Amino acid sequence: MAKVNYDDIVFDSQLEVDYYKYLKENATYFVYHPKIGINTTSKNKYYPDFVAYYGDCRCEIIECKGYSQFSYLKDNMI
Repeated sequence: MAKVNYDDIVFDSQLEVDYYKYLKENATYFVYHPKIGINTTSKNKYYPDFVAYYGDCRCEIIECKGYSQFSYLKDNMI
């Protein structure tokens, strides 16, 4: 996938840019490529694309992937 530059940030895909735009409008606070690692059932650590916080105290961990990449995550990490 080609890198995409938007808002002086280099994103991994256009899908990440689109989600970034969505979060700017809807989240109270969010972080792109947060420095957190989440343990999975496999030996790998999972690093999300975004962590978003909302005014109603919700927190979302967001991964922007296409269908084939989601299948890989499901089969190998979750």
